[in-house]
This record gives sequence, C-alpha cells and structure tokens, in this order.
Amino acid sequence: MGIILLVFADARWLLVMLAFFIMGSVGTRYKFEYKKRIGVEQEHSGARGYRNVFANGIIACVAAVLYGVFVEPIFIVMYVGSIATAAADTLASEIGVTGGIPYMITTFKKVPIGTNGGVTWTGELVALLGGFVISLVALALGVITPSMLVICTIAAFIGTNIDSFVGATLENREFFGNAGTNLAATIGGCICAMALYLIFP
Repeated sequence: MGIILLVFADARWLLVMLAFFIMGSVGTRYKFEYKKRIGVEQEHSGARGYRNVFANGIIACVAAVLYGVFVEPIFIVMYVGSIATAAADTLASEIGVTGGIPYMITTFKKVPIGTNGGVTWTGELVALLGGFVISLVALALGVITPSMLVICTIAAFIGTNIDSFVGATLENREFFGNAGTNLAATIGGCICAMALYLIFP
C-alpha cells in the first residue's frame, strides 16, 4: 500500500495512512486488559491480519491510483474520506466498547457489550473525533483544504454508522465477517465524501 501511495500520489498521502495506523494501534491498546476481561478484545493481542488491512486500505489505494491517473481533487476527498472513516470506525469500536451498555443502531434497544451494531455515546464521540484528527493531519500536510476537512470529517462519521448498520443487519446474520463490514464502511465513507464534495465543492 505504501508503494502504491508513493507511486501514484506522494509521501504526504502515506503519512495520512500512517496516522491512521498509529491511531488504530493506540485505540486497540486502550483499556486492553479490561476489554480482555469482558471478552471483546481484538484477537492476536491486538495485531490485525491481512483481511483487516485490506478492508481498511483498499479503497484508499484505489483513490490514490485514480488521483495519479486523472489528478482530480475529488479523488483526494475519496482518499482522505476513506482513511478518516477507517480511523473513526476503529476508535469507535475499540474505545466505544468501554463506554457502557450499547444500544442497537437499528432498534435503539440495549444490547450486550460487543454486539455487532451496538453503539454508545462514547463511541459516537470518538468516531467524530477520529475522523476529524485524520482530516486535520491531511490539512496540516497540505493534502486537503479546510472545506475538505469538514467534508471528510462528516463522511467519516456517516461511514462509521454505516459500519454499525451493516454489522447489525448483515454481519449478525453471517452474510460476511468483520472485514466485509469494515470494507462497507470505507466504501460508504468515501462515497459520502465524494457526494458532499460535488454538492459543496
């Protein structure tokens, strides 16, 4: 992924991706022993496998390739929007699970901690913050403009809740696993970012 970003974009895009990986690692280690005690910790001591990396990064790589070929700004928001969504979703999952009893996103009824589709106020807040931080990093590096920062932050928050909705409706019915849900979230986040950019260029 790093090679793709360097070839089709530049090192700043890679730094945005690295910011996500760092944030994700921090979120995974947050209250890890507590999450382990209640049985909701990330497997393999928090280390992600190739499926998770693929699900969270493939849309970003597609965006980088499209930008390298067409050099259109819409692919910039596609990239940052998908990365911001991945960061927001990771933090919402890893930190939000410590925020008390969750509510199912489709029914707003209380569900056990760790249930796919369950959301907490803590999770929603850190999702918004996570998307904003990644967008802010992209802004600081000169990858996006201030208006794109707003767009990507909003898109990330929407994408995170798409993840919860898909988890509640499809993952719980075993249509696909967590990686598929994460992929759906990043697709949703990038589509929202692109749509918002077309409406508010």
